Amino acid sequence: MPANPKAGIYASAPGRDDALLRITLLKSTIGQLEKQKLTVKALGLRRMHQTVIRPDSPVVRGMVYAVRHLVRVEDAAEGEERTKGTQSIKRSQAAAGASETTNATA
Repeated sequence: MPANPKAGIYASAPGRDDALLRITLLKSTIGQLEKQKLTVKALGLRRMHQTVIRPDSPVVRGMVYAVRHLVRVEDAAEGEERTKGTQSIKRSQAAAGASETTNATA
């Protein structure tokens, strides 16, 4: 159990050293504090609805907590690689789907 039970999603999962987080920018940084804009940029998010995969660490959790009103955080599925944006994830999923279709028809 996390040290702070009220921390919820912002507390690291116990016993998961290789855990990854999927972070998606849902709201624009226009009109936000400069510190929040820099935090979003440091997370690797450049445009709205962009998704990045980051390691589940206290540092990343703290950054997410600082901009929690702008982002959505989910546990990344196993086998999902760290990417710069959603394009790489979509392409890898499409490639996996295409290979399954090819194997099914053969």
